Amino acid sequence: MPNSRLDKLLEMLGKQPDDPFLIYAVGIEYEAIGEVERAMDYYTTVLDRHPDYLPVYYQAGLLSSKMGDNENANALLEKGISLAQTQKDRKTENELKMALEDLED
Repeated sequence: MPNSRLDKLLEMLGKQPDDPFLIYAVGIEYEAIGEVERAMDYYTTVLDRHPDYLPVYYQAGLLSSKMGDNENANALLEKGISLAQTQKDRKTENELKMALEDLED
């Protein structure tokens, strides 16, 4: 079954290839259909090109954990916490801290 949302996002990304939200959103869609390696590639692209794009740290951290790479998951979540503190985004900081605590349990 075709994923029209993914198709639309890929089309938009073709027109705006450096938009961090679109890259992230494509990763979310790939993760949703079970293509986790491809999803991680998109998250990594956001991390490399837009390291201040806070939402990606949560998703990439959780996906790293699901993929069995807890070391990378911890590093991503910790970096996200630091960035959230810098950006004064307490809500995201707390979400990242809770995710990190869950990994440590």
